[in-house]
Amino acid sequence: MKTSLKKSEKIILISKQHWFVLILPIFYTLLIYFLSYIVLNYLTHSNVDNNILKIIILIFFCVYWVYKYIERSQNLWCVTNQRIISEHGVFTNYSKECPVNKINNISYKQQFIGHIFNYGHVQIQTASVIGLLKHKYVKNPQNLKNTITDVIEKYDKVSTSNSNNIADEIEKLFKLKEKGIITEEEFNKRKSILIKK
Repeated sequence: MKTSLKKSEKIILISKQHWFVLILPIFYTLLIYFLSYIVLNYLTHSNVDNNILKIIILIFFCVYWVYKYIERSQNLWCVTNQRIISEHGVFTNYSKECPVNKINNISYKQQFIGHIFNYGHVQIQTASVIGLLKHKYVKNPQNLKNTITDVIEKYDKVSTSNSNNIADEIEKLFKLKEKGIITEEEFNKRKSILIKK
């Protein structure tokens, strides 16, 4: 993962695409290679030229398959205790992130073949500028969805307890002010510091 973690941020899960995404590039590579092999054998008569063209076509599609393999390994979602990070790209790196508190909805979809091979598509609806995060052909999409849901619940519990702590502290300061231990000015100053947290 290329994105740096923030202070006190922990990785909960890293999810990559399923190996199934490599099937289509392999199929295309083999299909086009064999079609070009047949066409070259019937259209040209020189075996030397045929062999060179066949090798060039084979090299081209091997490079294509290697590119797809690297692309798969670079495409990931990282779930941390504070945000969801989406990274992809081979020659250029793209990164999107969404804070956990901005997530509105998570859904996943598994079609029949995806259910058999345990892959699917995960979609996160956010309240941030990004709006929608999609991750296709995810390994074990239900695990990714459940992990994100658990992180959101834990984050909400921590946020709620922090809000309650701040309210309790303000109430204590108010009682001190009422008893005359601190002045109105001190009360307002400390209250504004607590609210800014």
